Amino acid sequence: MLNLLRATRSGLRSCPICGEEILAEAVKCKHCGEFIEQVSLDEKEACWFCRIVLGLVVVILILGVLGFVFQVNYLAGG
Repeated sequence: MLNLLRATRSGLRSCPICGEEILAEAVKCKHCGEFIEQVSLDEKEACWFCRIVLGLVVVILILGVLGFVFQVNYLAGG
């Protein structure tokens, strides 16, 4: 994701195969010769949305575990 943000700003991005810098619009890497799949705007938005949802799930799980631990200690008189 960070590479996509850098590509938008500088016009360059890293090749996902060899890691060399290439044009953001490149279809084929000039260094390794591999064809590069373009990421559409919908895929970028889906990735962003999935990260937000995953973050919320993690926070909810952590709060649930902490609540359970607190409840067990409180009921045990600890």
